[in-house]
Amino acid sequence: MKRFLRLLRYARPYALRMFVGLLCVLSVALSNLVFPQVIRFVLDEVIRKPQPTLRLLGYSLSMSPVGWLNTIFVFLLLLYVARGVISYGRSYLMSWVGQRILFDVRNQVFQRLQELPMRFYQTRGTGHIMARITGDVDMVGSVVTSSTIDMLTNVVTVVAIVILLVQLNWQLALMSFLAVPLFAINYRAFIKAITRIWIAFRRKWSELYGELHESIAGAQVVKAFAQEKYETRMFMKGMRESYTYSVQLARLGTLLGSIAELIAVSGTAFVLWYGGRLVLRGDLTPGALVLYYSYLGMLYYPIVTLSSMNEVIQRALVSADRVFDIIDAKSTVEEAPDAVAMPVMKGEVVFDNVSFSYDPEKLVLDGINLDVRPGMVVALVGPSGSGKTTLANLIPRFYDPTQGAVLIDGMDIRKVTLRSLRNQIGLVLQESFLFSGTIKDNLRYGKMDASDEEIVQAAIMANAHDFIVKELPEGYDTEVGDRGVRLSGGQKQRIAIARAILRNPRILILDEATSSLDSEAEELIQDAMQKLMKNRTTFIIAHRLSTVMSADLIVVLEGGKLVESGTHDELVAMDGLYSRLYKKQFKIEEEQSEWLA
Repeated sequence: MKRFLRLLRYARPYALRMFVGLLCVLSVALSNLVFPQVIRFVLDEVIRKPQPTLRLLGYSLSMSPVGWLNTIFVFLLLLYVARGVISYGRSYLMSWVGQRILFDVRNQVFQRLQELPMRFYQTRGTGHIMARITGDVDMVGSVVTSSTIDMLTNVVTVVAIVILLVQLNWQLALMSFLAVPLFAINYRAFIKAITRIWIAFRRKWSELYGELHESIAGAQVVKAFAQEKYETRMFMKGMRESYTYSVQLARLGTLLGSIAELIAVSGTAFVLWYGGRLVLRGDLTPGALVLYYSYLGMLYYPIVTLSSMNEVIQRALVSADRVFDIIDAKSTVEEAPDAVAMPVMKGEVVFDNVSFSYDPEKLVLDGINLDVRPGMVVALVGPSGSGKTTLANLIPRFYDPTQGAVLIDGMDIRKVTLRSLRNQIGLVLQESFLFSGTIKDNLRYGKMDASDEEIVQAAIMANAHDFIVKELPEGYDTEVGDRGVRLSGGQKQRIAIARAILRNPRILILDEATSSLDSEAEELIQDAMQKLMKNRTTFIIAHRLSTVMSADLIVVLEGGKLVESGTHDELVAMDGLYSRLYKKQFKIEEEQSEWLA
């Protein structure tokens, strides 16, 4: 019930429209009560008496049978015209409210996704998140609008019909009510199994989303290894499991509805049998029996509908849990309530006894102490898995230290706003990510209000301008495709570097920023990077030690610990880990040169 009430909160801003929609639905439902009364009047009065009289609200109206038939025809015609107009209004209102609620929920989920830290994305696959934003939100929207209104309408209809049936004939009413407990028993017999299977179905569908996303994103790898048939088999395997769950849901839902209909038909048949005996005895008129029969259908149908609707609500509540899992997700990187804006940085970065772990049982960083002065170029080197990227990710607060603190210009970065912090940090990743759109759109992502002149200048500094205007058909307005698929790796990397240049950051983080470039392009980029790094604090994450030999400080990490630091010459002279890595890499590069020669 708490989950359902929480869902209804999304409808609160649109309560007036929901109320008008409810009134429209109730008007249509009440109009259904009029037609059986008209049939009863025709059977008991119009065709049996020479001068039929209608008594309504203390007034009497007499007319010939033909006159009554003409009047009834016009009345019913006007009634159903009005009903059609009201039904249109109801459908429009509910569609509007439903779409608005879907808009609000998706917007809240997406906004929350932007606020969640990187840890959240690492523990949940892209497919799982996509499935929740699409299918699960759709289920939530349907139950908040149409299902809620229909449920209220059916409840009101059942109450009204019960009162009318008791007034017509209380003995028949009691017999009619004997079927109601059977509906409840039938519902309870199926709903647990339906809910369990629906949970499994949604989980499997999320996995399929993930597989589909990976297969499309990794299409080049799939084709390179000729694994199209394998991917098809794996996807079909998942689809078969999803299909099995769908069939089970359909079978149980159909069985639930069929048994409910059988109960309704049996109850109706029994009432007709008993009511027919009353008519034969003269205790009930034929018109009253027809009226009772019509109202009985109006009693059983909403009950059957409520059973089916409850099934839909249970499914929606399962989907709601999956949506709320995102909305309620705990962030490991929270902005302090009293956070202040970060002043313009000078660029001093201090790691004060910093430790970090993804898993409490295993430290990724262990007691890092590092003092970086403004304008220094610091290289982070070490074996794979030593914690280089993790250490750099603490600077823009992608993660917070488990122990210790990261200080910039003497300020604990946990005490400043995330936006003011990250606005002054530039990042170029090893795997450049470009958004769908034009070259200009992707460059402007570094500075949304950048002018065309600033964009061109940044591209020139990154040595990207020439290939943009000479090799691309529409220059800066060229569409790059999904994830920049229309550009080469080197071109994407230069666009990413130009994007960072445009941001004009005080602190720069380069994670293998030149790894995707050929020798000629790398030489051009290295020159541009030297200009970019001037008067900026720069952290370079590198595996190729030849690219960081000129760094002001080289920090060597191993097993999450800072084991060495100094200049290139100092570290080589120490004959420690760096020296061994450098000699090993130098030997490999020398052998490669000899082989190529």
